Amino acid sequence: MIKKRIAALMVFFAAVFGMAVFLSESYSASTGTESIQAFRDIPLAVISTCLLALLAILLLFFVRNIRLTKNAVTHVNEIAEARQNLQSLLDMLPVGVRILSIEDFTLLYSNEACLKVFGCTSFEEQVRGQSGFGFMPEYQPDGRKTADLVDEFARAGAFVAEMQCLKLNREPFTCRITTSCTIHYNGHRASLAIMEDVTAEEEYRRILKETAIKEQEANHLKSRFLANMSHEIRTPINAIMGMHELALRESEIKVKNEHIFTAKQAALNLLTIINDILDFSKIEAGKMEIVPENYEVASLLNDLVSMIRTRMIDSQVHFTVKVDRNIPQTLYGDETRLRQAVLNILNNAVKYTEKGFVSFSVHGEFQDDDTVNITFEITDTGIGIKKEDTDKLFDDFTQFDLEKNRGVEGVGLGLAITHSIIKAMDGLISVNSEYGTGSTFTVTLPQKYHSRKELAAVLDADEKNIMIYERREAYAESIAWSLDNLHVDYTFIKSGTDLYEKMETKPCDYLFISYELYERNEETILKFGKDTKTVLLSEFCETIYEKNVNVLALPVYCLQLADILNGSGDAFSYTADNGHIVSFLAPDARVLIVDDIMTNLKVTQGLLAPYNMRVDLCDNGMSAIEAVRTTRYDLVFMDHKMPGMDGVEATRRIRDMAENDLYYKNIPIIALTANAVSGVMDMFLDNGFNDFLSKPIDTLKLDIILEKWLPKNKQEREL
Repeated sequence: MIKKRIAALMVFFAAVFGMAVFLSESYSASTGTESIQAFRDIPLAVISTCLLALLAILLLFFVRNIRLTKNAVTHVNEIAEARQNLQSLLDMLPVGVRILSIEDFTLLYSNEACLKVFGCTSFEEQVRGQSGFGFMPEYQPDGRKTADLVDEFARAGAFVAEMQCLKLNREPFTCRITTSCTIHYNGHRASLAIMEDVTAEEEYRRILKETAIKEQEANHLKSRFLANMSHEIRTPINAIMGMHELALRESEIKVKNEHIFTAKQAALNLLTIINDILDFSKIEAGKMEIVPENYEVASLLNDLVSMIRTRMIDSQVHFTVKVDRNIPQTLYGDETRLRQAVLNILNNAVKYTEKGFVSFSVHGEFQDDDTVNITFEITDTGIGIKKEDTDKLFDDFTQFDLEKNRGVEGVGLGLAITHSIIKAMDGLISVNSEYGTGSTFTVTLPQKYHSRKELAAVLDADEKNIMIYERREAYAESIAWSLDNLHVDYTFIKSGTDLYEKMETKPCDYLFISYELYERNEETILKFGKDTKTVLLSEFCETIYEKNVNVLALPVYCLQLADILNGSGDAFSYTADNGHIVSFLAPDARVLIVDDIMTNLKVTQGLLAPYNMRVDLCDNGMSAIEAVRTTRYDLVFMDHKMPGMDGVEATRRIRDMAENDLYYKNIPIIALTANAVSGVMDMFLDNGFNDFLSKPIDTLKLDIILEKWLPKNKQEREL
């Protein structure tokens, strides 16, 4: 428009200029034609008026043109300022804005947020003129071609879609694209869209979906667990009630004892189930505590082996143990939780193995000046685990092959509890299994130590002359491994003839032989083995009638071997008649049992009967104080929770009587308690107790307590 106005103004000026020239020539000529003379007759005023009018019009046109031009410039500046403000506004938006040419799909504009979404720093250098497809993969994760998908969205007009895009470094991410209008931008027909990186949001949705699925699965597993738990709890309760009823009706002592023993096993199974449920409840509530303290490795191992051995009575499965003698004697950690975790795995191995063997090995690897990684490896020849079930092995309430294992006790919490304990102790647990062949569980835990004094050592090991005559391959290999670990040489005996020839030529210092083979070759051993120390290898609870021979109940590992070879090993008698392990008799010892429940008194009294000691009973704290005052007891078992005066108060009062007689200070008082939670040991020790024994009473632990606290001069080893 401005150009047109300037052209019209120039034409007007030309016309005025031409007329002025014409008139001037007409007036200035003194002679001329008649036509020129005619102009002279026109009045000068008229001509002047015309010229002035033309000049006025010219002036008005010029002024108007200046005004219009000024307005146009102002308008152009306003448009430019508005565009600049819009650009600044787009650049300041927290969401990514992109303008894309619809004609050739080139990028015309991206704000700062959009550059950040795509990992760019400069629009001019990295984006302008680039194709939008350059920031997208050729194909989307679902297999669709990106170009076809974009065309489909373009035909739809406004749309909101999530697509996979590429950052400048070609890293893929999920982008939400929102477009609602078509615009004209710098002469281009373009599309304006909002771009958002929703990768984190998509991941959050995925996690929510997986969590919902897991919660649904967990609810299903818990429902199945509750149904299974109901069955598992009812089964041992029914066995307990039924066996006791049969025992009451039965007159023959042997049959009655069998019924009672079965009831006891059912009660132990029930107790295991209840303990698992309680432990799992503590873990879910975040109340499981790891309480480290110094502990003796030998005590831990003996407990584990003894507990598993009692579960394998009458089993055809061989139980072998291999323990590295170089493990420090004393470690620092939570012995209770460690025992529980390893025992759970061992129990599982025993439960799911019907034939073959269960092997338990322990070794250590020193890491620095005060830490050793202790590795427990449990291998069995049981049913094994399917590959698809391995990842779910440590989940809560999980059991596999329910149809195949319907007769196996358990509610699917043992391994979940074990995994939580190992994790809380900064350890690792793994499993390698082949379905139908067996499994190997490996637990590795860091434990502190103060001294590297090894667990076991044989004096003058190179001077020992040892023979092994054991046809059970698993046991023979285990004993050989332990002797190698102790750096002791040995010779395998292959047959009775081989034994005869070797003993005739060179009698050995020690002969490790199974009881069955001893009976067959007793004549040879007595003839040539006058200076030979014979060690009978017996199955647990196998009755041994031989005298003057050492008996080692299998499995045998470095601790017992070192004791025997060093001349300090004790012979133990294991009988199947009462199910107890009795390491000594104490007919001169006198023991007091304090408990407010008569059944508990009778149970504890019965457990002490095999030791032939004199036992007195009290049913309250006051009576206990009076009994201790009038009788010199060698040991007191004191119940914790009793009405009136509890065991803690009674013990404190007994200790207060020591001002006049040190007997009251030194008498061993053992707490009997059903409260076996962590920290209870310290509470009892702080209140005058010497030790504690948890209910229900474990006969193995009872034997350890008695041996530890009864006077040595009242313990008789000849049984």
